[in-house]
Amino acid sequence: MFYYKVAVAIPYLQFLTYRSINDIPDGSIVKIEVKKRITLGIIYSKTSDIEPLQIKEILEIYDGIHLTKNYLTFLEKLSSYYTYPIGTTLHKISPIRLVDLDIKKVKEPDLRYNTVLLNDEQQSIYEEIANKLDRFYTYLIYGVTGSGKTEIYCKLINDILDSDGQVIYILPEITLTTQLFHRLQSRLKKDVAVYHSKISEKKRQDILIRFNSGALSVIIGARSALFIPGKNIKLIIVDEEHDPSFKQEDTPHYNARDMAVLYGKILNIPVVLGSATPSIESYYNASTNKYRLLRLNKKFYPNTETSIDIIDMKNEEIIADFLSKKLYDGIYERLNRGEQTLLLINKKGYSSYIICRYCGTILHCNNCSVSMTYYKSDEVARCHYCGTYQHKFRCGKCGGEDFFTVGTGSEKVFELMDQLFPGEILRLDQDVVTSTRRIESILAEFGEKKKKILVGTQIISKGLNYPDITLIGVINIDNLFTLPDFRVEERSVQMLTQFLGRGGRFEKPCQMIIQTYNPDNPVFDVVKSGDLDSFYNDIIEKRKVMGYPPFVHLVKILIDGQRIDKVMDISNKISESLKHSLSKDDKLLGPAIAPISKIKNRHRMQMILKVKKVSNITKYRKLVDDIFYKHKHGNTKFIFDVDPYNFM
Repeated sequence: MFYYKVAVAIPYLQFLTYRSINDIPDGSIVKIEVKKRITLGIIYSKTSDIEPLQIKEILEIYDGIHLTKNYLTFLEKLSSYYTYPIGTTLHKISPIRLVDLDIKKVKEPDLRYNTVLLNDEQQSIYEEIANKLDRFYTYLIYGVTGSGKTEIYCKLINDILDSDGQVIYILPEITLTTQLFHRLQSRLKKDVAVYHSKISEKKRQDILIRFNSGALSVIIGARSALFIPGKNIKLIIVDEEHDPSFKQEDTPHYNARDMAVLYGKILNIPVVLGSATPSIESYYNASTNKYRLLRLNKKFYPNTETSIDIIDMKNEEIIADFLSKKLYDGIYERLNRGEQTLLLINKKGYSSYIICRYCGTILHCNNCSVSMTYYKSDEVARCHYCGTYQHKFRCGKCGGEDFFTVGTGSEKVFELMDQLFPGEILRLDQDVVTSTRRIESILAEFGEKKKKILVGTQIISKGLNYPDITLIGVINIDNLFTLPDFRVEERSVQMLTQFLGRGGRFEKPCQMIIQTYNPDNPVFDVVKSGDLDSFYNDIIEKRKVMGYPPFVHLVKILIDGQRIDKVMDISNKISESLKHSLSKDDKLLGPAIAPISKIKNRHRMQMILKVKKVSNITKYRKLVDDIFYKHKHGNTKFIFDVDPYNFM
């Protein structure tokens, strides 16, 4: 009889011990029983630490998938860093549950690829990385938009494919994979698979099986693609590495960019990060030689440029409630020339607020402390946090039923633009991105110039690569500046610079028009000058003085529950205990009511830990666990989020 240490794919469970008459290799996926529930687990190792009478049998062994020791180490280290049990990691982010589906084979396509040609600057960067493909190093390719980072990636990938290696290529948004897939498929020597949550489970299962066996060599996808276990992974690429979408907001709250670097170190392979607007953390790591900084300063089409105009909406003639005359004239001119326009609006829905006409009260969600967003197409008000909606509006203060809307969202911009320029408008935001096929349809229409104006949220500020975009307009950016987040300046500069890069990528010059009620905001000066290095260095100095990343690790501790008195009580107990246990270099901020004080009828309070040494985080997590479970009331819960990106 053999005894095994098994990681069980059930939240909040650590390793359990099981037995079998079979000698099962480490990394095997097995079916087991936990409290009368049949689930999957992973064999981590044999063990002799046993109580034979209490140990259950392993029910089944899956032969089709095998996980390497390095992959097991990766999952364990990820769980340890983010202070969650291995069971939570397996349940939330590992694809092993897909092995329990019926196996389905997918025929691989015949491929024809074009040779990748590089300019001198690209070639120099390619050679530096290509000469060290046999060892771990993290490279940050800091290249202006349109400088050809993807061409470097393709040439490196082909080198890996020549030696029968595998590549994982992750991006922050599902929408970015559509265009990239076609670009890679025409440049690479082997099949490329797209992996993300919008494809079917059967397709995801097929990718898992083929990549694990080595039959598939290249995966591109969103952050979940990082966790597909391969047979011979030799390169990991993280494109648009600065993007906050790499941070998962659900448990276990991992950052896929940081975990890609960890995985590369475990595998002893290079990790390539790329961005025209690097994150402050990556820029700092490169400036301190933790990462190797490689710069692309020239656009692939160097003679094109994008001019920037800042429009003060306080003094501007406004058309259709939201459009400056200058932006309207610019769109009209491009249509006459057969050219294309992108319009960025930083809000979903039709209107931001619904206001009672009698007393001026804003319609709020009954479950959350946030205002409802109006959607005209469905004639409903929706809450973006709990998902509830209202068809009939009634004021909670005066009982009035007559409301008007204020503010502009992407749905409203689409409707009004369609009235001004009928038959020329497409919309792309999270409300219309319902499937991969829908994304492909919208981008195909725009790419084929069937429609010449694309309206969207931040999705359209990334990755779009079309030669006839000669005007890009920012409808509303001011609401971004009001967020209670120390990264606001960084994110604003990144978003505007990325959006600026959607134009002027080919032969035609481009114009950017930014509408704002705050034209003196220094963010606009940074974007206009393009001097990101000075901006980054200034931000780094400020963060050093204030004690923010990259000089400390932050941990957000959020307590929520149905009774505010119990939430406050347990928050205060955790706070007191932490303050008595903090190391001298660490600090605790709070507890305080969270910026959004209630979601889904659950009251919320939070604390922020500033921690110098990573090793202290685990100690603080154990202390929070002890206090919370000693004093917890009812269904009160807490979140322990290491390196948070969302402070709402």
